[in-house]
This record gives sequence, structure tokens and C-alpha cells, in this order.
Amino acid sequence: MRMMSKFRMVVICGAAMCGLAGQLPCPGQNATWNDDKKPATRAAGTMAPGQTNLVNFAALEPPAAGLGIPLIEAAGVATDSTAAASGGSGTASPSTSTDTAAAPVAVPVKSDAVIKELSEMKKQFSQLTEMEAEMKARIGKLETELDTDKQTDDAEKDASELRSAEVGDSSGMAPGTQAPTTPPPAAAPAPEIDAQITTKGEPFPGDWTWLNSNGHAVDSPMSTKYFTPEFRADANYTLDYNHPEDDTLGGSTETFRSDEWQLEQISAGGDIRIQNVRGRILTMDGLFATTTPRNDGSVGRGSWDLAGAYKYVSEAWGGYHWDVNHGLNVDAGIFVSYIGLFSYYNFDNWTYQPSFVSSNTPWFFNGLRIQWFPTAKLKIEPWIINGWQSYARYNSKPGLGGQILWRPTPYLDFVWNNYGLGEDDAGEQQSGAATRSRIHADYSAQIKVYDQPKKLLDKIAFTVTADLGCEYGGGAPSGPYSTTGSSPEMGSSSTYTGGVNCHNSANGKREEVNALIKRIGILPSVRVTSQDLAQFAAETVYSAGIPVVEITMTTPGALQLISDLAHRFKDLAVGAGTVLDDDTARRCVDAGARFLTSPGFVPEVVSYAKKVDVVVFPGALTPTEVIAAWKAGADLVKIFPTGHVGGVQYLRALKVPLPQIPLIATGGVNQLTASDFILAGATAIGVGSELLPREALHLRQVDRIHELAGRFLAMVKEARSLREVYY
Repeated sequence: MRMMSKFRMVVICGAAMCGLAGQLPCPGQNATWNDDKKPATRAAGTMAPGQTNLVNFAALEPPAAGLGIPLIEAAGVATDSTAAASGGSGTASPSTSTDTAAAPVAVPVKSDAVIKELSEMKKQFSQLTEMEAEMKARIGKLETELDTDKQTDDAEKDASELRSAEVGDSSGMAPGTQAPTTPPPAAAPAPEIDAQITTKGEPFPGDWTWLNSNGHAVDSPMSTKYFTPEFRADANYTLDYNHPEDDTLGGSTETFRSDEWQLEQISAGGDIRIQNVRGRILTMDGLFATTTPRNDGSVGRGSWDLAGAYKYVSEAWGGYHWDVNHGLNVDAGIFVSYIGLFSYYNFDNWTYQPSFVSSNTPWFFNGLRIQWFPTAKLKIEPWIINGWQSYARYNSKPGLGGQILWRPTPYLDFVWNNYGLGEDDAGEQQSGAATRSRIHADYSAQIKVYDQPKKLLDKIAFTVTADLGCEYGGGAPSGPYSTTGSSPEMGSSSTYTGGVNCHNSANGKREEVNALIKRIGILPSVRVTSQDLAQFAAETVYSAGIPVVEITMTTPGALQLISDLAHRFKDLAVGAGTVLDDDTARRCVDAGARFLTSPGFVPEVVSYAKKVDVVVFPGALTPTEVIAAWKAGADLVKIFPTGHVGGVQYLRALKVPLPQIPLIATGGVNQLTASDFILAGATAIGVGSELLPREALHLRQVDRIHELAGRFLAMVKEARSLREVYY
């Protein structure tokens, strides 16, 4: 506004000066004009007496043209008060016809006051010139600082008004002067595209790189506004002191080869955020590309090679973000689960080998997730997924689950994971059996107690995790047994086919072990002279695919071995053999034995087993003993020693009058007779040295024992198939 005021003053002063110049007393201003519109020049003559103090307008000429102020030229000449000496008639002499402009002439001025006023006007011209220069400088500076954003529209408008005012008064322009032109407005920039908008701020602000499974990178130097790239490479060298012959490692979800360098993982991808559309892609190659699909049995259901389709994809999902609270996301595809507090990727974890629980919980899900952040410290995330780390559904039901994540302070992290409903046993529905469902809860807390970034030991934190889970429902059928058997909650054990429940009821773990023995059809018996040999025998049988083993009480350290095996191998049904009294039975059950057996019928052992809901199968030989054991509550009856009383023919003879009693043939069972005992009606066979040769145990011949186990399993399976057809 101040600049506008100065500009107006300049225009007013210029107009006043022009008016004053037009009123100067000039008696001879009646000059005539020629046809070319050029002023006629008066002949130079003598001045009238008394016309002294002539003013030279050249000395008082105004600023040069082009400044926006009109130039003043004295175009007229003074006339004599008397006629010219040449006798002119008082008319002007003819003007010369020339193209040159008339030279300025001196105008006689009679008043000193006028001269003084003209001098003052000259000073004002100088001041106006300086003001104009200052005004132009300010306008130039303003134009430089102008922004084309919406916030600077008012400033642009003011600048435009100033330029218009500068050139608006063209009436005072000198002839030939060109008004300054207004530069065209700058083109509006393209609208900016947002990545992801969260008005209230992204959740979980702060540094969370100290968390297990959260990753430790603090910057991504190649990231852009819309894409954050990611590259992972994991190579390792693992040494197994057992030195497996073919360098294959078992029992681990993270290392798979021994005594050699291996590339476990190499992945590339990143995160995308454009206009609230979000996604993530991370490829997978290396050993993980083979070992991960290997553990997924769902791909065998239906057509299409899902294992091949997904094996090179670690994460691949897309979704959308809504600006609700601190964010609402809906994503679909393959995403990591973080159940068990460990990441799928070893670099993100505190330790290279995750805990046993974490290794047996899902690394990823395939399905839909919804992430809602009601506050900056809380996430609620439900899942609708295909199953328990599976590319497809195992059976007819999807899996449901969810996560609640709460980080109240920068040093506390709480996470609650839950999973349920999904039927995750492959092949059950196809076989016609009732299917099992899984329930799993995983609750964890991470606490940081020390943080000194500049020291060698920069952080200390610890975790606390509680896991709880079970399966419920029916299981797979066992050989010739009815596939319509009921789950524990629905039917009796006589029609039971492998169902389980979560309540340890009368038909709970007992029936699970009972069904397992019937389904496998082989009962390995370990009777050796040392605990070390017994442990090797049990672990080798288990790794060969027989999840049942009997540790006889004649083996040194039997109770300790039973306890160790029961705690280390949750899906191994380890039992106690040669149990001859209820006190021994009690100590065996306390150690973790899941079944009890004896060479003969001991009523007190059977009674105790029923009391504590443990499977029991006492020994018997005669029909009387078999009936007595069965009536006492035995789950199965072990015929011992079968080979010394007629073998296959004797067992067939027993089954004729007693078809409802499941019998286990023991003693005299070998590779030549195993199939015959199954064809004769045996529910299972008990094998000892024929499966675990003494020399193989002492020489640690794992492959030999595996081969024998495979043979016996194949014999049982084939004989059961033949019996269903011909008997």
C-alpha cells in the first residue's frame, strides 16, 4: 500500500507540473502548423524592450523519455511587440520546410517567482526519478519472491496491480515511449500425489529396532516417497558334530545342511504406497524356496501346483489405506504372521535359530487381514486365512485368528496372537473321516531395560512368552476300523478312530495314544544294556517314521529316559514296558509314560492305568487270560510269547472266538512272519531286535535301522490292504 501511495503522488505531481507549464505567459503562442503536423518555426528576431531574464528550457528539461513522465517541449516562440524591421505586417515569416525538429527556444519570463518555481519543479523531477527507480527495484524483488502456490495468490494479485498502475496512465507518455509489458503468469505445477495419508500421524512412533523380529535397519537410502526397496541375503555355514553322511540336517527349521556353505535366503522387493494404495512384494530363493513348501501338505488337495506357484514368493499382498483414527488397512495375499515372537527372516531376530515353539508356529498366512489403529499405541488385526501356514485350505473350513499389539511406552511391547477353527490335518476329509480343528494362543511381552546407543553393549531386553494350544475333533481312520468313528465328545471308544479333545476327558489322551498304536501297527520295544543305547534306539525309530516306542524297565535309567523323550518329542508316544506293580506304574506315568505294558496280566497295573487315564495292554497267552485282561479294562491285549506256542496259527485261532478284542502279536515276529500275523487278525505287532539289531545300535547304523523300519511299515500296510479285500 505504501508503494501504491508513492506511485499516486508521482502521477499527481506530473499532472500538476504539466498544467503549470501550459499556463506560462507566452504572448507568441499563436504559431501556425504546416500540413505535416509539424510546428512552424518562428523567425529569430529582436525581442521587445524589457523582455529580459530569458529562461533556457534546455537547462530545465524534464527527465528523459521512457520514465513514464511526459516530456515538456517549448514549441512556441515569442513575438515582438512591434513589427519587424523588415516592414513585416505583423504576421509570422513562413517556416522553413525541413524534417528536423524545432530547436528549443528561450521564453522570456518577467517574474523571478516563476523562475524559482521552475527550479523547484526540477528538483521534484529528480526526486520522482529516484522514487521510480526504487519502486521498480521493489517490484522486481516482489516478483522474484512470488510463489505460484495457492497461498501466494494475494501477493501475485498485488504485484499485478502494481504493474497495471505503473503502465495505466498512458496519457503522460512521451511520443514513442513503450509501456512495460506484464509477464504472463507462471504455469501451475502438476498436482502432487500423496503416498499414504494419516492425518493423526502414523502409529507406533519412535525407535522399535530393539524388538526381536522387528528388523534393525534405521534408514533406507534408496527409498523414494512411493517405494522403499528391500534386499536380503542370508548365507551360513553349519557344523553338525554328528557329521551326517550326506550332510542332511534334521530337526531344524532354519538350517538344513551340515559342513558346507549354503545360501539359505536371497530376496528382493519392497513396499509401495501411492494415493493410499499399498502393497508389498518380496521374492524368495535359496533353500527357503524348497524347505518352506515342503512343510505344506495343503497343496496336495485339488488341482494346480500351488507349491510351484508360490515357492519363489515370500510376501506378496496388496491393499488400501483409509485415513481413519491412526489408520485402517485392508490387505489380501501372503503376509508374515509373527506368531511365536520370531520373524520369518533370521536377520530380524536376536538369535539365528528360533525357539522350538516359534519354529512350529506359522511363518506366514495366505488370506485377508484388517489392521485398525484406534490410537497411536494400539493395533487390532483380525485374520481370515486358508490355514496354519498353508497356501491352500487343508479341508473345508478356513482359519480364523487375529493379533492385538499394544506398545504403551518406548520400552514395552505386548502382543496377543490367537488362531482357531481351521481344519489343518491333510487328507482327513478326503478319506471320509471326521476332521480335526486347531486352537492356538500365543501371548508375549518384550521389555527393554537398558539403552546406551554409544556404548559397546548398547541394549538389553528380554521376552516372556506363553503358548497354549490343542486340537479337537475326529482323526484319520486306522486300517480296517470304521471311518465313521466318533470324536471323544460324541461317542464311545469302541468306535473311536483317532479323535482328540482339549479337556483331557476320559477319552482324551488315552484314546489318542490308543488310536495311534492301532494306526501305526508297530510297537518297537527297546531292551538294551545302557541308557545311551536306549536313547539312540528310541530317537532313530522316531526319525524313521514310527512315533511309538516302549522303554522296558529292565533298561538302565529307564525312568530318566522316558522323561527326557516325553519332554523333547511331544508327538512321540513313549511308554513303559515290563511294569509289574502299581508303584512302578505310578513312577512311569509321573515320568511321562503315555502307555503301560507288562509281559503278563497284572490286575493292579491295569486298575491304576484306568484310574489315571493311560493306555494299558497287559500280556496274556491263554484265552482265559485274554478275556480277564479285556474285562479288567485293557485297551489292547499283548499275546506273549506268540512264537513259542504256534505263532500265526495260534493267534488266528484266538481271533476266531474273540474278534472284538484287539491283539498285539509279540515274540517271534520278524520280516518273514510280520505280514502273516496282520493277516491272521493282529491289530499290531511288537518287534525288538528284529527292528533294532544289537550291532546296528552299537555301530550307530541309522540308515540300517531306517531301512528295517521302512520294511516293517510297508508289510503292515500291505497286509492290512489284503485283509480288507480277502477277509
